[in-house]
Amino acid sequence: MVTKRALLLGSVFSFLIGVGEPFSVLLIRGSPMCADYSTGGALFIFFILTFSLFLINLFLKKKEIGFKPAELVTIYIMMIVSCAIPSW
Repeated sequence: MVTKRALLLGSVFSFLIGVGEPFSVLLIRGSPMCADYSTGGALFIFFILTFSLFLINLFLKKKEIGFKPAELVTIYIMMIVSCAIPSW
């Protein structure tokens, strides 16, 4: 089941990818985070998200804060799709 918080977080991270990709390539002249269908930026952000949620759940001993697998899949798919758009 897709929740509002998954869509909101996926939208925020997709926006960050959409802004960060042209900034890193055109202004900084660095290596691209998302070249066409390469999803390096999405993988990095998703790793940071899951690791931070793991640490929060570990320290707070609460399972209500964590995302369900369906929510994580929704967030990751939104970021994968957003990787392809700014590099075209």
